[in-house]
Parts: sequence; C-alpha cells; structure tokens
Amino acid sequence: MLMSMPQILLADNSDSFSQTCAEYLEMFGYRVRRVFTPEECSDALRRGLVHLAILDLRMRDDKDEMDVSGLALARQCNPLIPKIILTAFPTWETVRESRNTVDSELAPAVDYVAKAEGLEALLQAVRSAFDQHVRINWDLEIDWKTNDRFFLATAVEPELESESVSDRAGEMEDLFRRLFRSYDRVRIGELLWRRKDRLALKVFAIAKGKMPESLLVVCGRSDRVKNEARRYGDHAPKSPLSGAAALHSTAETTHFAANAYAAGGFDLENVRTLKDLYRSETRAFNEAVKTLYDQALAEWSAGKKEIEESRALDVLYCAGLGLNPAQIDRAALNAKIQSLIRRIPILGLRAELRDGELKLRFNESSFSYPDPTPFIFKASSVGQPVVLANTPGALSGDNVLIDRDGRVLLTDFAGAGPAPSLWNYVTLEAEVRFDWTESSNLRQSHDLEQCLVEGNFTRFDLHGFDASLQKPMRAVQQIRLAAFNEAAPDLLTYHLGLFYHAARRLVAAPFEQHLTNAELARMARLLMSAAMIAGLLSQSLSPGVKSPAGGETGVRLDMENFNVWVDGAKVRLTRQEFNLLAYLYARANQLCAPREIMEQALEYKNYDEGQETSVVQMAISRLRKKIEPNPHSRCYIQNDRGLGYRLILDPPKSPKQ
Repeated sequence: MLMSMPQILLADNSDSFSQTCAEYLEMFGYRVRRVFTPEECSDALRRGLVHLAILDLRMRDDKDEMDVSGLALARQCNPLIPKIILTAFPTWETVRESRNTVDSELAPAVDYVAKAEGLEALLQAVRSAFDQHVRINWDLEIDWKTNDRFFLATAVEPELESESVSDRAGEMEDLFRRLFRSYDRVRIGELLWRRKDRLALKVFAIAKGKMPESLLVVCGRSDRVKNEARRYGDHAPKSPLSGAAALHSTAETTHFAANAYAAGGFDLENVRTLKDLYRSETRAFNEAVKTLYDQALAEWSAGKKEIEESRALDVLYCAGLGLNPAQIDRAALNAKIQSLIRRIPILGLRAELRDGELKLRFNESSFSYPDPTPFIFKASSVGQPVVLANTPGALSGDNVLIDRDGRVLLTDFAGAGPAPSLWNYVTLEAEVRFDWTESSNLRQSHDLEQCLVEGNFTRFDLHGFDASLQKPMRAVQQIRLAAFNEAAPDLLTYHLGLFYHAARRLVAAPFEQHLTNAELARMARLLMSAAMIAGLLSQSLSPGVKSPAGGETGVRLDMENFNVWVDGAKVRLTRQEFNLLAYLYARANQLCAPREIMEQALEYKNYDEGQETSVVQMAISRLRKKIEPNPHSRCYIQNDRGLGYRLILDPPKSPKQ
C-alpha cells in the first residue's frame, strides 16, 4: 500500500531562506517543493499536487513596498488549497486583506506569519492549517486491488501528459482519503461503469465499532461530479423506498471530486448489471425491466408532469443525447454513409443512396426508404406539446444494478431532472437494439427493424428469426410493454426518440477505421432503422395530396403485395396502418367498435380498461391523414360518435363538410 505524504508548496524569492524553511519542515514529515516566481507558483498550484501553499508576500522584489504578488496569488489561485502568507514586512493592512472571507469559501490565506517569528511559528501555522483545512485521513488503509490510483486518474483524464500522471494519481488518493476521513480501511472494488470524465466503483468501508458498509462511489472531473451531486439533491425522490441509493458524502480536490452513495441495503458484492442479465438470463432480465419501470423509475416520476412550451421534442432529444445538428458536417456525414454503402455488399446487401432515397436490395427483393440524413437537420412538430417527467438521467445496461432479490439500484444521476416522458424507455430500447444486438444476417436485421418500426408496437411475430435476433426482440417487447401506457397516445414520439439515438450513433461512428463484419452489420442496422423511421416521419409531416389518376376513385387494396391506392394514387402506409385499413376494408360500410379495432386490427391484448378509445382514435387519425383527399373532411373513414368507425369504399364525390 502506498502512503500519501503531506505536500507543501513554498514560494519565496530568497533561495537561502526557502532552503532553510524546506529542510526544517521536511524534518517533521512534510514534503516541500520550492518555487521562486509568481509564474512558477501559479503553474504549480494549477497543475501539481499541493495540500498547503506558503507564499512570500513580496515575491518579486523585497524592496518594493507596493509588491503584494504573494497575496494576489492567494486571492486568484485555487480556493480549495489553503495558503499561509509569509513575510518579512508585516502590516495590518496585508493581514486584514489576507484573512478577508467575502469572496471565497476559504480566505485568501488561512494564516499570516512574520519571518521574524521564526521557524517554530511557521511549523505551528502549518500544523494548524493541516488540522483545520486539509481534512485528509492520512492513516486510512486503502486496498486498491486492480483499480489503483494511477488507473483511476488516467481513466478520468486520458489526455494527461506523462509528467503529470504521478501528481494526479496522488490527488486521486487524496480524494478517497477525504471522502472516507472517518473510516479506518476501505477496499476499492469492481469498476461498474466508465464515462468520458466519470466512473463508478464499488467501495467497501470499515470503521471501528461499526458494521462494514457497501458504498457506490462516482468519481471524476470536479465540475461534472459536483454537478451530479447538485442534480441529485434537486431531483431525487425525497422519501425513497428501501433499497434506493442515497447521497452519503462528497469530497473534492483541485481536479477531482467524488460522490459516495449508500446502497440502501444492497449487497454490492453480489449485484449484477442489467446487461449481464440480458446476456445470461432472459427471465431475470424481463423481471428486472418490469421492476425498473414499475418501482425504481416510478418513484422518480411520481410528481406532476410538466409541459415544455419553449422547446420542441426533437430539440430535447438532441440536447439529451449531445447531438447538435448545427455542428454536424453534412458533407462528412454523407461521405461516411457512402463509405458504409460501399463496404456492406460483403454481408449480402447492396444499397444505393441517391436523389433523397435509400434503396436496399437483397437477393430476391428490394426496398426503398427516405434518405435519413436530412431528417437530422429538419425541425419536427411531432409530439407537441412536449410532456416532461422527472428522471434520474440516461439509463444503460451497466448503470442499472440488480441484486439477488431482484431489487433495482440506479447509479448514474448526472442527467437527473425533467426529460421527455418517454426518455427512459427509448434510451434502454436503443441500447438493446443498436448496441447489444449481434447478427450479421442483414436480411433478417432488415425484417427485425421493419417489425419494430412498422409493426404492432408491443406484439412481434418471432417466427422465422434466428435466436440471435429473437433475444433483442423479446427484450424490446418487455420495454415497450412497460412504455405502452405512456406511449400509446402518440407512438410517433417514441420512434422520434429512437431516430435520434440511431442518428447520434451514425454521426459518431468511426467509419474511417477498419471495421469487422460485426461492426459493419451494426452500422448497417443503424442506417436501415434510421431510414425506416424517417419514412414514418415523412409520412406524418408530408402525407401528400391524393388526386384521381385515370378517372379511378375510391380505396383499393392489394393484400398480397401490401399496396394501397386511393383515387388511383398509390399511398404508402406503415404495416400497422395497413392492417387497420385492411380490417376496415374487409368490413366495408360496416360499423366497427373501438374494442374490436383495438384487439383485432391493432392486435393489442394487454391494456387498461377504457384505453381503447384514445388509442384507436389516434390510429384512425393517422390513417385519415394518409388517405383522405381533403384533410378537413371525413370522406372515406366515418364515425358514429361513441359507437365506432366505418370505411366507405366509394363515397359521394362531394362529401359533406
């Protein structure tokens, strides 16, 4: 075990005096680094490992009465590091200014020592500063295991220069000594997840006279981790159920910060991540998903939902995903996708992107969808007004933990706060669908995406799919069953979120690197999914004008090829819309009750009593947008209020308004 030592920065322009001070302090167990100019001092305070700084008042010129460069540095540099002003020219004015606490948590200086008082007075001031302000548990025993201080520091700051690694590693050790200053021993356990500038660890802490504690520690760059603690305090449930994570303590150093969360009785030694369950135990995964949404997330969203009036749903999804369309190089993105198209024929798919269309051709069949890239940059009116719910932030397979009893523990709160009401469902589905699915069979992947985009929202026909694709389909089905009550009024809002998840992954994809066949297949699935959802969006935003061609009028269906003509013009429908129209078509001119439509046409089986009215109403509304020649009339689909709907195949030429 490496022991941390108290580090002092001594800044004085007198080489002989500072040498004497340094040798004296080192006799008492302090490690002293000497600097001689304000510039050297500033750099050391910003970059080095410093627990206490001793600053000469006149650092530039001892003869200049106006020189207060040491005090100026004390005011300007890191307020987390306590400073002592040391001077041969003490005055009441500089004493008062050095101890002024108006503008910072610590005063510019915690003590003021005249050189004439001698080395013992300086030692006493140093000891007092360490006791009162440094607050590090120097006696703490830390068992780092494989995740040692060097690994943690470079994991959080991978761009570190080699000469800074040792200082940052020492600072990481200080962070844990501050966080666990009332404990005797800690063991740093398994790394649970890692983000760009934060990571989460299991930590087991022991204090004399107390039971051992299991804690979840999130550490990383100071600003990000402190922001997480603020968000948790502002948005976490005030009275969480037993088993919920609770903020236990926080600590901060110059560059790092850490939040420790009490695990609420969870045995962190024996928890598994949601992704582990997905890979190994389908039944346990499904149960965990149900518990996640019915209990853990329900606590967060239990309050009143908000209406967002200033930003559209697409803007909120992009903001939550860190996707800024204004900063995307469209030409570079198109070049990436063309590169993908040139490489995927080895997987049995030929594609062409031209004139706003993505054409896919397998051996025996071909498909055409809109080019998805323009939709990344288009404003969308889908999902207005936007409904917001309180969430803990973005879910992922590694930041959701499940114990042996099936309880769920959330661990990442950096994004806690209001988000689109479907955010937690869409985010997890995107991970299952776009990151965990493993198949190089692009024809089946195409059929899977077509099923998820155009088919029944919660009921999938798994027949004919390989086991590698049945697994993610079942997982998505479980997520959508949980989302149904929230999503059913307007399913397009759900698909819109998935579109931006696919788009973000496409934008970030390293197409310039060598890709394995599995990676190519994943990129192709993303492109196909984005294109299919773009088709939904284009139909919603621009249903088109259906005008008679060749004098033909009325509705005509080709059931074998899933084609629809209205007044002689071919109309593109989603699979669910086609199923609904086909159901009404088979019962032309007959009244169809909402419950019958819900169960037989839309194939919903599990839904709340009375929900069929709103769901069927929304589905009929979408179908009308596609097939009615006049959006202000109800020509083909008519309804008897409160009773049901009927399809009129050949309505009068001048329908009533």
